[in-house]
Amino acid sequence: MTDGSRNMARRILIVGSNGLLGQRAVAEFARTDRVSGAAIEPRSVFGDRLEYHWLDITDAQAVARVLDAVAPDVVFNAAAYTQVDRAEDERELCRAVNVTGVRNLARACAERDIFLVHISTDYVFDGARGDYTEEDEPNPVNFYGRSKLEGEWAVLESGCRYLIARTAVLYGTGKNIAENFATWVIRALHSGETIRVVDDQIGNPTLADDLAAAVHRLLDQQAAGLYHVAGSEPISRYDFARAVAQIFGLDRGEIVRIKTKDFPQRAKRPLNVSLDVSRVHREFGVQLGDVASSLRRLKERLQQGEANRLI
Repeated sequence: MTDGSRNMARRILIVGSNGLLGQRAVAEFARTDRVSGAAIEPRSVFGDRLEYHWLDITDAQAVARVLDAVAPDVVFNAAAYTQVDRAEDERELCRAVNVTGVRNLARACAERDIFLVHISTDYVFDGARGDYTEEDEPNPVNFYGRSKLEGEWAVLESGCRYLIARTAVLYGTGKNIAENFATWVIRALHSGETIRVVDDQIGNPTLADDLAAAVHRLLDQQAAGLYHVAGSEPISRYDFARAVAQIFGLDRGEIVRIKTKDFPQRAKRPLNVSLDVSRVHREFGVQLGDVASSLRRLKERLQQGEANRLI
């Protein structure tokens, strides 16, 4: 999975390469760089098209072995525990992946002078006002958000060279991935179901393809530090669901507007965690798509059968 036209291709290790973002990152970076994958599953979804290493990031020795075997220039960490409600009951597992695992990667990168890309979340904020900048003080309201914030701290404390990209409401398609908000809306409405969606939770929906491409551009420009890298348009979950229905020609009348207080969930949800993404655009010219344009891209990929073709 290399591009012979590039003589000085970087060696990129995508950790979590079987997940939604990991798959899109592999596809994105394989166009220009030498890519290897690693994940907790015994086999890669890419088969023999990708050099693949089994890796449990909670095992520091395993992390060291894989990094020594691959000798990457960049580690792209797309691995995470993302089950917000289950995290309240599976705190030990959530912390192991989102904190201990990140610390293991960051320390191993620091010891080997490897650049680390780490993906974080809008859920590090409390959602009290929205339009959060990189300078705003995090204040997570649930355990998942707290674990992701502690993961950020682990990167900072390690002394490694890094790029932390906070993103939001990640969606897209891939092989053997869990359902995400957009694909849930598509499946449910296509099946004729009526769905209840909150109208007071606001974020920046982010197509996984767009995020992978944005990180690629940032690395090419040697960006480092903490940046908000998410879709350019903040929108409520309800309005996002309606946009999905419109783009995919589904019945918007089957989407029922509700409030968060009327939709009990195990973990408390921050309400307005919209991100100010102007800094990454101002400094590097990187701007992700708005809701409609990104959904149209998703629709094109689904129509072309690329969900399982990947590369």
